Amino acid sequence: MRLTLDESKDNDKVFEITGITCVIDKYLLKKIAPISIDFEIRDGMSGFVVSGSA
Repeated sequence: MRLTLDESKDNDKVFEITGITCVIDKYLLKKIAPISIDFEIRDGMSGFVVSGSA
């Protein structure tokens, strides 16, 4: 999985979490829910980590 900047589509589920709009494909959500998005700092690098149950 990856994070991208994109507009929502008809087959997407839209969430707003603390003022940030998150969009995920409904089919993917059914397959790998629950999904977590974390911000990590490791080995001098930082970024978002997306993980699901699948």
